[in-house]
Amino acid sequence: MNVGLRWDYESPLADRYNQLSFIDINAAVPLEGIKPVDVGLGLGTRPQPPYKGAAGFPGVNGIGKGVSLPHHNDWGPRLGLAYAVDNKTVIRTAFGILYPGTTADNSGNYPTIQGFNPITSPVDAPDGITPFNNPNRSGLLSNPFPNGLRQTVGNRLGPLTSVGDSNVGFLRNDNHPYIEQWNFGIQRELPGNLLVEAAYVGSHGVHLEDFAGAQYNVLPDQYLSLGNALFESLPNPFYGILPANSSIGSSSTITRRQLLLPYPYFGSLTGQAGHLASSSYNGVQLKAQKRMSHGLSALFSYTFSKSIDDASRTEGGQNGAGGHQDFNNRSLDRSISSYDRSQVANVSIIYELPFGKGKAFGSGVNSPVLKQVMSGWQVDAIFTAAKGIPLLIGCGICVYPATRPNLVANPNQGNGGSAQSRLNKWFNTEAFAVNTPFNYGSGPRTLPTTRGPGQANTNFSIVKNTTFLERYRFQFRAEFFNFFNRVEFGNPDTNFGDSTFGVISNQVNIPRQIQFGTKFYW
Repeated sequence: MNVGLRWDYESPLADRYNQLSFIDINAAVPLEGIKPVDVGLGLGTRPQPPYKGAAGFPGVNGIGKGVSLPHHNDWGPRLGLAYAVDNKTVIRTAFGILYPGTTADNSGNYPTIQGFNPITSPVDAPDGITPFNNPNRSGLLSNPFPNGLRQTVGNRLGPLTSVGDSNVGFLRNDNHPYIEQWNFGIQRELPGNLLVEAAYVGSHGVHLEDFAGAQYNVLPDQYLSLGNALFESLPNPFYGILPANSSIGSSSTITRRQLLLPYPYFGSLTGQAGHLASSSYNGVQLKAQKRMSHGLSALFSYTFSKSIDDASRTEGGQNGAGGHQDFNNRSLDRSISSYDRSQVANVSIIYELPFGKGKAFGSGVNSPVLKQVMSGWQVDAIFTAAKGIPLLIGCGICVYPATRPNLVANPNQGNGGSAQSRLNKWFNTEAFAVNTPFNYGSGPRTLPTTRGPGQANTNFSIVKNTTFLERYRFQFRAEFFNFFNRVEFGNPDTNFGDSTFGVISNQVNIPRQIQFGTKFYW
């Protein structure tokens, strides 16, 4: 038995010159002179104080250099146990909590450090597409910034930074991610230098990075029933108060939708790399290993597992509906992980051919030349097979606010046959339909039983070792990658509305490759 306790401390991300910003959802935005507007439909007046969600800056007003608060309670216990039932059977189990850290999540290429790289939004119509045709010709495509470009202000504006535009940055009170892992396995030695093992492995991820970001300025779902009234124009209470070159303060009118947002004085309020996601993994692992004897070594492994989460990055270039559709109800996005491969099998073999000196055949050959030709041959092979990953169905023709279509039938209906016979229709494309306006699509984040093409690949090699003068060895290798020249297809087009929806049009592996190599050992 072994018992341990680890303590992790990771200092917050900092910049030498304090040219960073963060978002504090509870920090006040000091707006004055705003006269609330009656939004009609019995909904009262907007906006109403208190105004929150301000940007903050490290190194200002007594704030430390880091963009987030330090964490001092990252304690990770460890427990392991190995018990020998007899001299051929061992039971092993373990549990631990690990902290992967957040610096890697928060130190990427984020172009929205507030105040230090300002972004000027163009002046457009309420639909976000049509330029205004103002009498002074402002707002046309030839003059998209009639009120001038926003200047770099650093931290001089304090909590008023980015008011009127999007406020995007690191979260001041962000969580630290951690992963709970556990396993239980039994090993047994069998005759013939054979070792077999069966194990259960599980993990639970908490406060994982959400690649879609933490979106806070999202229209509450109850207002979707207003329909087209959301985009009707009302007097803008921020006009003349917010900067004239901001997206919200540039026009005398504003949409009802904007006024109904939790933070209507911001375009968006996003915590980058926010740690809000969670995951779970459960898997059964089987392994059989033949240790080297009589010139043969082999290893077989098989994993049957399921990974579930509410936010995961996609694999193999999948796009589609990988993000959140309704940020007000993230639980609706909990589904099979987009990278899940439910079954994976591997077989590897090393076999020294039984010819030549000291082998079963040809050991009595007297000719030195013939003995060298016969001896030292070896073949290696690695076979890998895996199920495909779940498909994520996006939507290019859905209407507000959906980013996924409705699921109206079984996407697996009629999916029989070989992969080659299904290239033009990998899944049942009639299983999807455009969402009802002002309703989210009913399709899940991933289709749990509808997967892309699987993987099956064999690599093979022939090796000839020639030893002379006892200390020198010459090796020749012939290696065959994708030995059977089997094609592996990419995922189908998963963007509902495309003319190629459901069509596979690419290959993701390489055709057979053969290479020869030599080595000289001394």
